[in-house]
Amino acid sequence: MQSKEKKAVYNKKYREAHREDSKKYREAHKEEIVKYGKKYYGAHKEEITERKKKYSENHRDEVAAYNKGYKEAHREELVAHRKEYYQTEKGKAASRKGNHKRRATKAGVVCQIFNTSAVFERDGYICQNCGRKTRPDFKNPNHPLYPNLDHIVPLSKGGAHTKINTQCLCHQCNMFKNNTGVGDQLRMFG
Repeated sequence: MQSKEKKAVYNKKYREAHREDSKKYREAHKEEIVKYGKKYYGAHKEEITERKKKYSENHRDEVAAYNKGYKEAHREELVAHRKEYYQTEKGKAASRKGNHKRRATKAGVVCQIFNTSAVFERDGYICQNCGRKTRPDFKNPNHPLYPNLDHIVPLSKGGAHTKINTQCLCHQCNMFKNNTGVGDQLRMFG
């Protein structure tokens, strides 16, 4: 047996024999271990990311099988977590971004990643059609004055999902406009 293999066998036996001691140590020093882990990760983030990427590429089938098994075994937990996450502001923003990206990809147009609130702030939360002030603080997204992100040239008509091609409309105007894109194209060049 080679020394490397001997050492691996020895380490395995040692870990099994001292499992309880190790567990007690980790519980007693949990905060220190977490603090050290964060510090180490911060200093070696690029290396760790690259290592994970290479491993995933080299073990694609194993990783896929593991992920599938994990998802099946923890389905209820994942569903509950996802449900809770999409109720937060961060989750809602991620959902909107995903929807915009999916629609733009489906339409085969350019998709730029940006924050919708940046467009609303640019337009002063004022509906670019009727000129009324929208109300982002409303809880009901179906309220007539709730701000909606509108594509000046609709995605269905070949318009891109970019900051230049978007504007703030109140929910009511956005519903009436639908995907017509009538009379707004010149605003993009102004």
